[in-house]
Amino acid sequence: MSSQQPGQSALGQFLHSLPSPGARRCVIDYIGMTRQFHSRLDEAKVSCANYVSNVIVPVPDLTPEEFAKYNSVIVQFNSYYNEARDVVRLQVLAQEAKNEPLRTMQITETQQELLYLELTLLSRRRRTLNLLRPCRSSRDQLNTMVDVYSKIYFNYYHQQTLLMKSTKCTLSSVYGIIVVGLSIESIKLLVTSETGWESIYLNLSTDEFMKDDVELQGLVI
Repeated sequence: MSSQQPGQSALGQFLHSLPSPGARRCVIDYIGMTRQFHSRLDEAKVSCANYVSNVIVPVPDLTPEEFAKYNSVIVQFNSYYNEARDVVRLQVLAQEAKNEPLRTMQITETQQELLYLELTLLSRRRRTLNLLRPCRSSRDQLNTMVDVYSKIYFNYYHQQTLLMKSTKCTLSSVYGIIVVGLSIESIKLLVTSETGWESIYLNLSTDEFMKDDVELQGLVI
């Protein structure tokens, strides 16, 4: 296995390992669109948190103890959310470690799982806030907020799913590349080399590149 060379970017080495300019353009477009989609989602999450903190939560008669209880519950919800996301990531990593080709249905299933977690966290926040602000006007505000941000989440995961599917299809059908892993954090592909096949891996979160020769005997492509 070879790793990233000193003085060279991980992305540069990954792109250099691809078999054609078209494949490189496809990967560059995927990374750019993924970062754009994710940036919009992060902005929506911050906006949601600010709206809750500045508009809904402040209550004149809310005691420090009650507010502390609310924060404690939210911490628990966030912990559940992070643990559940880690489970999904581990499932994806286990599949990638076997160099198994990524199935289109896997993309859909994984994105649906992540969307479900986002919506569950949002729903739990609403239930907790309803306990703090039981009046009708507050419930209406919360329902509006949940509707707005649910649509944002649905739109994000729909766009990301379509992007992942189209990228996988283009790389495999047009450029003969086996797509093993494709997410917002990393990309793992199997490409032809002078001696057979090699896996190339790019971690977008840590800026890490790895390459290794692989044996595809018995692998269903």
